[in-house]
Amino acid sequence: MIIPFRTFCRLIRDIDDIAQFLTRALIKKPYVITGACKKRGVCCKSIGIQVSSRKRLFWLIRPFMRWWYRFVYNFELVKELPEQQAFIFRCNYLKDNLCTIHWRRPFLCRNYPYVSPYFKPRLLPGCGFGLKENGNK
Repeated sequence: MIIPFRTFCRLIRDIDDIAQFLTRALIKKPYVITGACKKRGVCCKSIGIQVSSRKRLFWLIRPFMRWWYRFVYNFELVKELPEQQAFIFRCNYLKDNLCTIHWRRPFLCRNYPYVSPYFKPRLLPGCGFGLKENGNK
């Protein structure tokens, strides 16, 4: 019973990934990513998920969010940042600083570092990526 339910949850995740991809393709971004991944596992040890700008919503859905990322993504909760309405996770597929499911990693991982059209991305030190302003604003 768990396997079909997990498959269903992952289908929802994949539909969400496709919607995010299409949205990101249509909106111009103020920054361009430079550099490349140094394959140190830095981003896999510190996966930041921001939930909502509404504090009340954060407190209501935080148990679901902890469960969702553990069950569907196999992430381990490292810490909660209630003042920022965010979680920091670590991926359990990371072995010797390499992703053991790299060929089928989630869109969330594929898309690191994420460039938002609304704010400057925060890059993890040592990851190998950098930022430059996009001249096509």
